[in-house]
Amino acid sequence: MPLSNELHLGVSAQAWLLGVALGGSGLGGILFGCLSDVYGRRIVMMWTLCLYSLGTALTAAATGPWTLLVFRLLPGLGIGGRMGRRACPAGRGLASSHARAGVGSAAAG
Repeated sequence: MPLSNELHLGVSAQAWLLGVALGGSGLGGILFGCLSDVYGRRIVMMWTLCLYSLGTALTAAATGPWTLLVFRLLPGLGIGGRMGRRACPAGRGLASSHARAGVGSAAAG
């Protein structure tokens, strides 16, 4: 990979970068899912979009492996925030009530 060669990243560092992004998406789902219950889904969705955009821009400007690692966490949080409504207890309750009522299913017509 060109980025790996430019920043002198080994296989272990590449694994850490992937792990940080995936871990950030899990944390983002939990964090922003609960925040969407407090502040509203639209506002939090805009926050996650801004966080993802900022993290992506900063990732492009990374000068070393540690800055790249930190900057990769931000897009991960933003991506996780897009799915966060399902992670918070209130969101799970809403989703299960819709499932029981048949809202959004093909059987509901």
